[in-house]
Amino acid sequence: MSKMSGVEFCRQLREISEVPIIVLSAPTHETIKVEALNAGADDYVIKPISMREFHARVQVQLRRHPVKGAEAQRTLIAGDFQIDISMHRVTVRGQVIHLSPLQFDLLRCLVEHAGQILTHRVIFQDVWGIDDDRRGHIRAYIAQLRKKIGCSDHRRYIVTESWIGYRLCASGEAAYKTCTT
Repeated sequence: MSKMSGVEFCRQLREISEVPIIVLSAPTHETIKVEALNAGADDYVIKPISMREFHARVQVQLRRHPVKGAEAQRTLIAGDFQIDISMHRVTVRGQVIHLSPLQFDLLRCLVEHAGQILTHRVIFQDVWGIDDDRRGHIRAYIAQLRKKIGCSDHRRYIVTESWIGYRLCASGEAAYKTCTT
């Protein structure tokens, strides 16, 4: 991690969430392991580790921290979009759209805030979980997402707000018109 240590990340995440944390790290001193566990990590795994063992450890955490019923079956609906979070399924105008996990998270972020302008920094924080502002990185994913959800000159869902960020117009909008939600 370039901006902060894993221990600091655990502390900050634990302040806002009870999501299970598994630290996967190279061999370190016992002190660092203890610090991470005291900071909120649920498990500390040293590399190398087999995928089978890692998968088993993830399953243990999911058994200990089951997804809440409402959250597990949450569906977002906005205009032409329906996103089933638990099934990881996106429907646009009745058509199922296949998205990569990152594209899914990006669209989920936009749909959750439909009609609102989201800055590059807010999008990065929500989708990637880091405080960053790499406009070019987001721009590339937005372009891919626009292709998959069927944006065109006549139907534009993701609107670029110059020098600020992006806004989702959930029912599409004619090019260059203002979106109202």
